[in-house]
Amino acid sequence: MVAYVIARRISHGITQPLSEISEELLKIKNGDEDIKKDLNFKSYKYDEINNIAEATQTLTERVEMSINRLKAEKTRLNIFLTI
Repeated sequence: MVAYVIARRISHGITQPLSEISEELLKIKNGDEDIKKDLNFKSYKYDEINNIAEATQTLTERVEMSINRLKAEKTRLNIFLTI
């Protein structure tokens, strides 16, 4: 019984953060407009998961910057084409 409780705590400590990170990656995959709005990873118990969360945050910021650049370029192109 004690082993079960310990295993359950350890597995929850790993799966819960990975689930949060997975949700953010799915937002990116699905093209969510507010990618970074809800992105706020905690400091997790395991360094490996913190590394994944940090990499996910960096990639999310880069994707958002690229999307903003493309929107700005589209706006400039539309202005140019309407003149």
